[in-house]
Amino acid sequence: MAERGYNVKIRAKRLFTIAIAISVITTAAILVLTVNQETIDSFSKIKPQYLFLAIAIQVFTWFIWGLRIKLMGKATGEEISLSGGISTVLPSLFAACITPSNAGGEPVRVYLLNKKGFSVGDATAVVVGERILDLIFFMIAVPISLLLFGKMIENDIMTTVLAGIGFLFIIGFLTILYGMIKPERVKKVFRRFVKSERTINKINTEIDHFHDGLWGFVRDGKSGLILSFGCTVVLRLSELTVPLLILLGLGVNVKPIWALCIAAQVIVLIIMAMPLTPGSTGVAEVSMLSLYSIFIGSSILGVFVVIFRCMTYYTTLLAGGFAGLKVLKDMGWSNI
Repeated sequence: MAERGYNVKIRAKRLFTIAIAISVITTAAILVLTVNQETIDSFSKIKPQYLFLAIAIQVFTWFIWGLRIKLMGKATGEEISLSGGISTVLPSLFAACITPSNAGGEPVRVYLLNKKGFSVGDATAVVVGERILDLIFFMIAVPISLLLFGKMIENDIMTTVLAGIGFLFIIGFLTILYGMIKPERVKKVFRRFVKSERTINKINTEIDHFHDGLWGFVRDGKSGLILSFGCTVVLRLSELTVPLLILLGLGVNVKPIWALCIAAQVIVLIIMAMPLTPGSTGVAEVSMLSLYSIFIGSSILGVFVVIFRCMTYYTTLLAGGFAGLKVLKDMGWSNI
């Protein structure tokens, strides 16, 4: 057990180092390529009140996420305070920031909920329920976002990329939906294509969690699920307003582009879900640079991307890191 904990700690430190290195290198490259005299002149137009509001919204999302966990816990018959929900969210967000597809956050939330008195089954149901609610939100948001961009983009390569993202999203969604209804059939399909026993066991476990989590909430926690979905909508819309507030803070008139800005951020979030780099560092910056360049001037584009990542990624990393120190020590990792 001690050896396993040591190996996990080493891997976490390695992922953290890689994530920070990729992010810093990408950020530096973006600034070198985009900053010019026009960028410096634009600093006179900065409206700090909007930038402070963007940070406040980012912090607000942590409270909403904590509330969502509280409501979903109640739907399973477990009680957790709002502060308990927030203290569960923050360390898990740190783990998400240093793992591909942000996948490290969910096991941490299950672990912390279990430590707070949830059974493993109920903790898993809450985390799976979060996934389902997020999936429903993005099932609505992604097609609208792709439609908005499809009407405006004349670049064939970008159009093809967005079409590919849309296709993969639809296939993934239909697979998950079918897995919720007919889990055993989906398992058989995966077994035909996946030869690794370890991988197939992980896939089967995920399918079972989704199936059991969905029907558990439908059967026993309908009202809690509805309220939790309301929190999900507020949470995700709040996240999508942060880029708008940063642009306002940089003196940009967002009235003509607000819908495109939100659509671009939805697409960025989908791209970040792909398991490419720890915390999607590098991927997030480059995808934002590519999509926002369609409707934002190049002189402020790089600064915008850097400010956004500082307010979201680095702020979350810092807050989650401090909140996670106690968790790591509770797990017996004293040499942090």
